[in-house]
Amino acid sequence: MIIEVPSAKEEQPLPDKKELNKKELHIYTDGACVSNPGDGAYAFIIVDPVTNKQLYSESLYMSEITNNIAELSGIIASLNYIINHRNLVDNVNRLIVYSDSKYCVEGINSWYKAWITRNWRTAGGDAVKNLKYWKELIADCHIIRQEVELIFKHIPGHSGIQWNEAVDSLACEAVMGLR
Repeated sequence: MIIEVPSAKEEQPLPDKKELNKKELHIYTDGACVSNPGDGAYAFIIVDPVTNKQLYSESLYMSEITNNIAELSGIIASLNYIINHRNLVDNVNRLIVYSDSKYCVEGINSWYKAWITRNWRTAGGDAVKNLKYWKELIADCHIIRQEVELIFKHIPGHSGIQWNEAVDSLACEAVMGLR
């Protein structure tokens, strides 16, 4: 009897144990304004991606805000919810926040470290707008990243993505006084 032993090239590395047990939660966030600045709202939806079930949603009307503040507020509110309901992430290793705001996603993924280095100035030397919101968002990220991997992803708005469309509807309903 001849037993074939696979060559080193054929052997597959064992997956990292952390990767085997990865559980994610997805958060979809949005902000909306009737005029900019003007009446607005934010919304967020927390989704279990395995079951594609909504676990929680929230929306809030806000007066005299900009669209960027509404977008930032939705992300901040969602992270505050996670911080205040830690049991929701007991078995979660990764939290992915989806936003159709390039401003928010680029700000948290790329720009904010340079802003801090430049004493909260943009590359052009201007003061960073919405500073109190950015500082709160960064602080919330720091808290959450002590427990789970936190990822921010940009998704295109109004492109048929189920939960992005749902969170957009929540924000729009809130700004129009329907929620």
